[in-house]
Amino acid sequence: MPMVDIEATLDETKKITGANIKAQVLAGHKDLTTGVHGVGSNHVALAPTTPHLVRTFTKGWTVDKLLKGAGADVDPTEEGMNQSCRAEHLAAQSIPNTTWTTLSLSSEVWDTNDIHDNTTNNSRLTCKVAGYYFPIGFVQWAVNATGRRLIRILKNGTTVMSQAEFVARSDGAAPCFTLSLINLAVNDYIELQVYQSSGAALDTYYVADDIPTNFTIHRLVT
Repeated sequence: MPMVDIEATLDETKKITGANIKAQVLAGHKDLTTGVHGVGSNHVALAPTTPHLVRTFTKGWTVDKLLKGAGADVDPTEEGMNQSCRAEHLAAQSIPNTTWTTLSLSSEVWDTNDIHDNTTNNSRLTCKVAGYYFPIGFVQWAVNATGRRLIRILKNGTTVMSQAEFVARSDGAAPCFTLSLINLAVNDYIELQVYQSSGAALDTYYVADDIPTNFTIHRLVT
């Protein structure tokens, strides 16, 4: 078949390349209402599910919360930005000889998400948002130079997460501390325990305006 040359006047060329063809291209390329790109009349454009758009771009989210992605076509979830607590015990506590003993924590300096309860199971710091946490425990012992002084962090009443031993002292209160980096699931809890072998029951040290027994936890945002 022979080739045929087609000639067009200047005005006809303008018609081909002008606003009419531009409008047709845009119509097939993008729906200006939904912002969804298509490929023509045989393509059915699917917009993202409405709740995702509403949550992310229209409604927003709660103050001081982070949005955590949950995968394709799944609403993101909110989680607390600051998961942190410091609990203290503003009194001496008697610790039996050669017995690991859980320390009481009867007051709070701060608590961002009901991690601690001053009355019920007040020895526990309970995880409310899963993640990696940095706990620090501190206690001082009454003056006594006999035997050993140990401190540890216990998870869910069974698993030792950290442990340290310090020298007993006769010249003043003997401080002990321990810390760790641990992974906690929701409702996991940690406690602070101590051990001493002075030969008899021995009190933890407490004097008003001095550093009391305390247990602090803070979640790392990852």
